[in-house]
Amino acid sequence: MQQRWEAMLTKAEEEAPKIQQEAKNAPSITEQAKQAKDQVQNATRSQQSPQRPPLPPRA
Repeated sequence: MQQRWEAMLTKAEEEAPKIQQEAKNAPSITEQAKQAKDQVQNATRSQQSPQRPPLPPRA
């Protein structure tokens, strides 16, 4: 059992720098929020029915 725990700890120690680098390169929370807002707006636009063109003026 101890060997399994030691193996898991070794793996976690190996992965830690990779995780830190990924976090450093990730977009800021503000940028993530902007991206999420844009996705919601685009999804909402694509679900709306298309607008009819205006009728021509009567002569």
